[in-house]
Amino acid sequence: MSCFRIALVPLFASLLFPQAGLSGDSVAEREVLLEQLIEEGTVPEESLRKVFAFFEANLEKIENRRYVTIVDYSRPNKEERLHVIDMESGEVESLLTAHGAGRDDRRNPRDIPKYFSNEPGSRVGSLGFYLTGSDYPSEKFGRGLNLHGLEESNDNAYERRIVVHGADYVNADEGLVGRSWGCPALDHSVADRIMDQLEDGSLFYITGTPEEK
Repeated sequence: MSCFRIALVPLFASLLFPQAGLSGDSVAEREVLLEQLIEEGTVPEESLRKVFAFFEANLEKIENRRYVTIVDYSRPNKEERLHVIDMESGEVESLLTAHGAGRDDRRNPRDIPKYFSNEPGSRVGSLGFYLTGSDYPSEKFGRGLNLHGLEESNDNAYERRIVVHGADYVNADEGLVGRSWGCPALDHSVADRIMDQLEDGSLFYITGTPEEK
């Protein structure tokens, strides 16, 4: 797990945020945060611009505006490719996350997934924008966090039970990242805290480099 905190340009930042840090309440503040995140380089610029633009265009639909999540499945599983952005403090927490295993002739490699689908039973993830929902209790992995797909590419996510959850096959201490049935699974040691932060209407975006077959 890695974290960094945005160091705002002193003069401009002090004019916008005279008390302390970002509040994330205005377009101007979010524009500053976006440019600082791009400069820092941990999260890809293309994804950041796309997510911030979607955030602004759909602000009234986003109930939990404190956190935004970007999952970058173009990166290998050994990298911390799930990024949780705190829109108030400017801090980014990057974490290991699993991807879907797939099945039959559409089985994903262990490092970088190339197959994505919105079809039930595909056992792979779906690309696009989501809003988080409420908890999903599971006998298999305990607590999960529902994801509601907002696009044609992922609008079956809720019915498919594509959720954020903790998993034994994701362990940061051991460098272990297995594959799920499509869920962006996390290390159990951080899962509950992350779900607490993201629940109830937070913007969640999954990107990747699909290979059609």
